[in-house]
Amino acid sequence: MKKMRWVLTKTMFFGVFACTSVLGQTHKVAKPDTVVRAVGVYEWTGDLAKPAASRLVPVTVFIEGKLQDGGVYLARPVPFALLSGNLYELQQSGIPKGTLELSFARHLQSLDTATGATEYDAGWFGYGTFKAPVAAKKSAALLPSTTLSQIKSSGDGRKNHISDKSGAGTSEDPDRPTMKRRAGTSSRGTNRRTRQCR
Repeated sequence: MKKMRWVLTKTMFFGVFACTSVLGQTHKVAKPDTVVRAVGVYEWTGDLAKPAASRLVPVTVFIEGKLQDGGVYLARPVPFALLSGNLYELQQSGIPKGTLELSFARHLQSLDTATGATEYDAGWFGYGTFKAPVAAKKSAALLPSTTLSQIKSSGDGRKNHISDKSGAGTSEDPDRPTMKRRAGTSSRGTNRRTRQCR
């Protein structure tokens, strides 16, 4: 009998927990986007716009929330990071330098012809077409204005000023706000403040 009560209590606890999480959610949470990124090092000789020789060395692939080795990840036989058509954005110190679209990949290794053993294995490299960044269109140059701005006065000769008028605070302009003194304060006691306690 005691064992039966414990199972019922446990079942009720999980039921309440599930209901609380459903009722506490006020908006729909979309599934996070799956992000795939690959990082590599682009090596070239000569001019960057028209290199004499160039290659991409794969470094890492970020896929399914994990970092993988870019040179061997899903190598069937070509690694995932070096598949034809992959587009890499080239940057140097964070500054965009262009794009590289991969055309093919090669596995560089040397085999001993007599024994068939591998002498060295340099790994996989990617080769493709470099495209320089598109230059931004130049806007027309700004020219100085031919007409200079001028400040003109209203011409009525009035100056703004503050005056201490005693009395009812009559004003020439009925729309203009006026300040009135409270009863029991003097003009000399401007630094004194009265405090009312309740």
